[in-house]
Amino acid sequence: MSTEEVYSKHIEWLPIGDQGSIYKQSDVGPVLDDILINKMRPGHELDIKLHAIKGIAKDHAKFSPVCTAFYRLLPEVTLTRKVEGEQAERLQKCFSPGVIGVEEKHGE
Repeated sequence: MSTEEVYSKHIEWLPIGDQGSIYKQSDVGPVLDDILINKMRPGHELDIKLHAIKGIAKDHAKFSPVCTAFYRLLPEVTLTRKVEGEQAERLQKCFSPGVIGVEEKHGE
């Protein structure tokens, strides 16, 4: 399977209202074109709307350049039966680190 990479250079500005007469196309857009936004598999697509608001850190931390932004899925996995021994270790390897834990029980 091939992976399609979506970069910041793929963001397209669509003026709203009279923005097109106020700003030039070259005035609006990402500062860097090589920021990876997503990696997608065949058949996947993104349909997103982005809104930009100019602000300063004094107003809110989200406007601070040192404010870290990230996205992470927190899956909830429920097993319907006991998985033990080698099968438990193999199951754990199917997931990202930290998603599935294996408990060692002595005497069983």
